[in-house]
Amino acid sequence: HIPYIVKKGNTFIKYYSNYEEKQKLEKTAYMQTFSAWDWIIGSGFYRDKLDILIEKKKNELNEEHNKYLSDIYIIIFLVTIILLLTSIYLSKVIQEKFDKYNNEIYKGINKSRQKDALLAQQSKMAAMGEMIGNIAHQWRQPLSLISTASTGLKLKQEYNMLEKDEVIRTSELITKTTLHLSQTIDDFRDFFKPNKEKTKSNTQELWEKTYTLVQEQHKVNNIEVIIDIEYKEIYLLVNEIRQVMLNILNNAKDQFKKKDKNLIFVVIRKDDKNLTISIKDNAGGVPAKLIDRIFEPYFTTKHQSRGTGIGLYMSEEIIRKHMKGSLKVYNEDYVYKGVEYTGANFVITIPTKSNKQKDNEVS
Repeated sequence: HIPYIVKKGNTFIKYYSNYEEKQKLEKTAYMQTFSAWDWIIGSGFYRDKLDILIEKKKNELNEEHNKYLSDIYIIIFLVTIILLLTSIYLSKVIQEKFDKYNNEIYKGINKSRQKDALLAQQSKMAAMGEMIGNIAHQWRQPLSLISTASTGLKLKQEYNMLEKDEVIRTSELITKTTLHLSQTIDDFRDFFKPNKEKTKSNTQELWEKTYTLVQEQHKVNNIEVIIDIEYKEIYLLVNEIRQVMLNILNNAKDQFKKKDKNLIFVVIRKDDKNLTISIKDNAGGVPAKLIDRIFEPYFTTKHQSRGTGIGLYMSEEIIRKHMKGSLKVYNEDYVYKGVEYTGANFVITIPTKSNKQKDNEVS
């Protein structure tokens, strides 16, 4: 190789040499010539030794990487188990609260046989049944999502398909889903607070906290809600207004036929005198011969297994007696996106006062 090196000057060369038991081994060297001294200086390495070092380092990195992924997977798995156990515990706590509340209702019925008290308790029981169904719908998808995510991590870990970024994304998804479950608990807890005092809120929050309770049911029943809400501060019996709105929304849901395009229009306005809430559907309206009886106790157009007639009666009672307002229903023909519809329009009107310090009404 010497003439080649002298001709090229400085260069890398690859050649084979005998090393250990006359094996023919590949060697790579770098040669530099010093013409003035007639010197050639070189340094090189054997390919087999380099491959050994590379393989050793690769194994070390793989072991480190696998250990890291295993640790992450164990942490995620433990967190998921904790979250699932927490969810089960919270579900049990909610059920205990419902059972306790149910017992209190029966005690009240035993102490008082008056007609209004009995109707009020039955209304609460009906609302509780609706809420339990809504909780099941709200929790089913998030819990399924958490289970699927953790199972996916486990399978990918077993087949060495798990990537670091995927672990992080799945962790964030589980955390976000858990926060959603926690928010759902808060929403239902607030709804069942026996709060008869007026509180400060706003029209947007009033709607959002109400709709959260039935949103999943509406998805299942293919119901589209179109809202037109004017943002205003309010100081009223917010929890009771939400209960009335929820009764009307559930009543509309029960009137729909799943094969049709189901629509609900919600309009909320407030001026110096009144808060007005309009909830209108496209379910065909209330038959003319029945519309004057719709707020009577025990009157219902549904099958006995689906309704008791208490909901709308108690809704009207709450608005009229507790808030000195009115709840009316009208059949209305209207056009939406070029299509003519007919539906029932429930209009809630509640007197308001600008100075809450002067508001001495007792619910």
